[in-house]
Amino acid sequence: MIPELCNTCPELYMNCPELCIACLTKRADICSIGYSSNLDTMIRCFTFLLIVFISTFDVYGQYEPMALEGARWVVFDKDNDSAFHHLLKLEGDSAINGNMYKKLYRQEILSGATSVQDFLPPYYLIGTQQLIGLMRDDVQEEKVYGIFFTTPYGECSTGEEELVHDYSLTVGSPLAGCLHEDQGIPIASIDSIKTELLWGKQREVQYVSTGYRFIEGIGGNAGPFSSSSFTVPGVLTEMVEYCVGTDTECGLGPVGTNEMGLSQLKIYPNPMGGYLKIELGNECAGSIYVRLFDATGRVFQKAEFDCRANETITVRAEGLGSGFYFLNIQSGGSSSNHKILVR
Repeated sequence: MIPELCNTCPELYMNCPELCIACLTKRADICSIGYSSNLDTMIRCFTFLLIVFISTFDVYGQYEPMALEGARWVVFDKDNDSAFHHLLKLEGDSAINGNMYKKLYRQEILSGATSVQDFLPPYYLIGTQQLIGLMRDDVQEEKVYGIFFTTPYGECSTGEEELVHDYSLTVGSPLAGCLHEDQGIPIASIDSIKTELLWGKQREVQYVSTGYRFIEGIGGNAGPFSSSSFTVPGVLTEMVEYCVGTDTECGLGPVGTNEMGLSQLKIYPNPMGGYLKIELGNECAGSIYVRLFDATGRVFQKAEFDCRANETITVRAEGLGSGFYFLNIQSGGSSSNHKILVR
């Protein structure tokens, strides 16, 4: 009878004697060759089995690249008075000087959440995405490189390749890369390195003296291009979601009307002039919070009203330029997002 292993691989059977057997204990001698002195045959058998073993089990300690097609970072703005929640994502390739990069885009996210705990999917994208840089991994060296087109960090140049982060560093090493340096002086060192199950994979994590951490394949506390929690100048932010996939698969979509509740609201006129009226439904109670801003997150009007059933409130918005704006309305645990046109 032909053994199971040889039966599943005719080529192996041709190179192994008839006594080739499948060892159920999966030891290194899984292909046992009897009465053969052919060293070449033995090497072929063991090479085949090694490939099978590696392809069957995860190899811990291998580098997790950051520049992956479809990678998405959802970032929350901790400043309640602004609307700088944003998405960073990698889509498409660009070849420069013989190196292949992934394109990094940034796009605003509209949300009524006032805390990280409330910032939950679905996430609503507004405005247009902006190409802010390029990213690539050197897998052998375990380093991430980037080319910045726009950056809040004065240490990193624009239009030139810079080292972003070095995941090959050891405990006690100062952080390397333009994001971690202040005029060439290291500002933090690695306190400890651990392997943790994060975002679905075993990843190496560098804990640093400033209290932040850098996760292999993901980046810092506020996304891939961060040395702290500042990814927008002057705005304290925190990464809340990492996903590899399409916008839909990662819980992202375009803004619409009444996606998150307050379904009885009526808002007019739209297109608007110097004011906007909001007709409240009969379930309204407590307070209602209103913010009107553009696609860049700049807030033009914010107000708080007593939310009385069936009343109509007026939001003044004189002097706005023509174009699209966004209205966020919050009441209790509900939030509603609306696209407004000004002519």
